[in-house]
Formats: sequence, structure tokens, C-alpha cells
Amino acid sequence: MHLCEFIEDCEYSNLAVRILYLLGVEGPKTPKPTKYIRYIYNRVVLENAVVRAAAVTALAKFGVAEGADASVKASIKVLLTRCLDDPEDEVRDRAALNLKLLENEQAAKKISRIGISLLESGSAEFRLDVFTPGVGTSVGNVHFNRAICTTFRSH
Repeated sequence: MHLCEFIEDCEYSNLAVRILYLLGVEGPKTPKPTKYIRYIYNRVVLENAVVRAAAVTALAKFGVAEGADASVKASIKVLLTRCLDDPEDEVRDRAALNLKLLENEQAAKKISRIGISLLESGSAEFRLDVFTPGVGTSVGNVHFNRAICTTFRSH
């Protein structure tokens, strides 16, 4: 909970992104994950695009976590749907991808194993049908790293 309070006033985007990553990994395992969700969503509303994008990814991890109850998943879907109206492409694209992952649990489990070092390296375009077989459309210019694209193409 101390990290949640720290990111409220954090002026360093890189540090805020790392803390959001940690909250996305550890927050769903706590007895009351909804406390963390509120702090993370505040970053979506109040921060710059880089931090908002990281917060969207952290929120999604609460929805795909093993043992997440239906009300938490439903709340995450509502919050991610709100992110689809963000002025920044990266935030909108991550929200769209994560909403799709919430619908496809198998793909979500693959992406949840990707570490922060992979997420911080480079960008590349990818198509959503790599994640969801049968979906024939691509999702605009979604910028994620090459490792994610390679991970899903190889499985």
C-alpha cells in the first residue's frame, strides 16, 4: 500500500512505470485487490501517456489473475472500456488488447509471463489475430515490443 501512496506524488515516469508493473504482479495476490485497483486507475486519469499505458497493463493483470472473482473482472472491463477514449494511441491500443485478453484466458496466461525487461525493450507492430485465432483484423498501430510478438508467434 505504501507504493500506491508513493506513486500518487511521483514525478519520475520511469519509476512510476516500474511500480505499476510491480503492483500489477503482486496486487492481484492480495486479500483486497480492489484497494490497489483504485490507486492504479487514478494513474490512468491523472498521469502522462507513458504512465497511463503502464497503468492500463497493470489493471488488466487484476482481471486475468488466477482466482480473480467475477466482480473484479467486470470492474476491470468497465475501467478498460473507459480507457478506449484516451487521446493517446498507446493507451487506447493497450486497453483494446487487454479487453480482448480478458475474453481469451489462454492468451492472457501467455502474456502474464512476460517480464518488465521485455516490456521495456523496443516497439513493433503486431496483429491481434496472433493472440486470438480466428480474428482476421489488425488493431491499428499497436506498439508493443518484439519479444511479445515473437512469444505469441512461436506458440
